[in-house]
Amino acid sequence: MSISSPASARRHASAAKRRSTRGHAWYRAKFIAPFHEGRESETRFIPARVTDNRYCNPEYVKVLSNLSGWQKRAWFDGEWDIAAGQFFTTFRREAHVIGDVEESGSGFSPQFSPRSAEQKHAGLTPLAVFDETRAREWFCAFDYGFTHYTVCLLGCTDGDGNVFVVDEHAERLWLPQRHAQAIKAMLARHKIGER
Repeated sequence: MSISSPASARRHASAAKRRSTRGHAWYRAKFIAPFHEGRESETRFIPARVTDNRYCNPEYVKVLSNLSGWQKRAWFDGEWDIAAGQFFTTFRREAHVIGDVEESGSGFSPQFSPRSAEQKHAGLTPLAVFDETRAREWFCAFDYGFTHYTVCLLGCTDGDGNVFVVDEHAERLWLPQRHAQAIKAMLARHKIGER
């Protein structure tokens, strides 16, 4: 049996996911990151919290509201920028991510959400663009994998001791020689080694 539909017909699927459970990284990469970075093309993410559902069991909402730490931030507050066991447990996109630096020519393009009322109240002001002339010392953090990603983060410190991650290399199923070429190209984009 064959089912056909006009080419103009829109196909869609709906998905729901509890944060920081199995599949978190895939779901976040597929739906959440494109939403935050304003590059949704194949997907659409509609943020929702348990309190947005007026039909939700009040006892369940109470259980979630009484959680603490990463579980409350993920399951009650609806944060996606956390994962159980992560090193930086205090990471918050609005406070720790600098705006789009694509203009600087680095090729690395982190984004931040528009400033919320909570940020204004807390006095948080995201930096618009990182200025590489502030860098005093450069370094790389490296984690090799083959089936899993090989990641090389390029970072620097400024004169005030702040640490910035300004570029990244992340690929999987590559041999070390290919990673080396890509990492050298990343360093060259920032004129590291020329100084």
